[in-house]
Amino acid sequence: MNPNSRYITSGQKNRLSHSSTTEFHFPKDIKNSIKLNKILTWLALILILTSCNLSKEVDIDLPKYSSQPVVECYLIPGQRYELLLTHSNSFFDPLTVDNPAAYLASLLETGATIRIMHGNDTIALEEKVELNSQTGFISNYSNEAIVPEDFTGEFSLSITLKNGSIITAATHIPASVGFDSIRVEYNNPEKQRAILFAYYRDDQSSVDYYRRMIHVSSLDSVPQQDYTIDDKINTTANVVFGAFYERRDKKPVVGDTMIFSLYHITEDYYRFSQSKDNANVANGNPFGQPGQIKSNVTGPSNPIGIFTGFVPRRDTLILK
Repeated sequence: MNPNSRYITSGQKNRLSHSSTTEFHFPKDIKNSIKLNKILTWLALILILTSCNLSKEVDIDLPKYSSQPVVECYLIPGQRYELLLTHSNSFFDPLTVDNPAAYLASLLETGATIRIMHGNDTIALEEKVELNSQTGFISNYSNEAIVPEDFTGEFSLSITLKNGSIITAATHIPASVGFDSIRVEYNNPEKQRAILFAYYRDDQSSVDYYRRMIHVSSLDSVPQQDYTIDDKINTTANVVFGAFYERRDKKPVVGDTMIFSLYHITEDYYRFSQSKDNANVANGNPFGQPGQIKSNVTGPSNPIGIFTGFVPRRDTLILK
């Protein structure tokens, strides 16, 4: 039966002839008009709601930021001793992007006394801002003495800040791990996309940590790959890592130079690097949960940073 039908009552039936029931239907144009009115009503309500200014300014009282000393010192056998000592600043502090040199100078911690102890040797670092052209590392404390190739001894760090606060740390230099071989494959005849493979051997008797990088043409370029990893998932001593590589202009990659880097690193450096990457991601949101840097430098001034050592091992492949 038609749901829109209306029926006559039993009293009305007696007054009708030749029919037991009679149906009364709404005309189609009336029903369509009712539906249209409902739609227009909802549209009007939506427009009223969206036209209202629902935003409200809220003042948030942020806690006062306490600056922390920041230490970075990488001991590389064959290189001089060098260290960068700065201090952290607030997310909301102004950036002098028009003068990077002045901004860097404002971050440097001056007047510190820094010593690195190794065996019977004590190396005092002098305060001077320098750029190491071989490593690309900027330091404001250094010594021309050369870091020895010692993979068993301990290195200790002692920093006395200008205000008398002391920072200490200790580390070692893991034995270097080099590449067994590197090779390339192509997934199309035009050689527009390369698949890169690098092989090395991992010591299965210990837990080890690595930093793996791939650059194109120069170490000054942005790396195609850069990450730290442990060997807990390795099931064999033979390990391979690789990456896909293609040019932005989609031209053949033949003739391009690939630089592979492998660092055998300490657990402290692994955790520092992982936490730093996470903090950089969180740093893009001023209201997000701040990332906690995992450091191996300690002291009453609550310093952050890393004191570590490693031997970079590199190999180069010219794509053919």
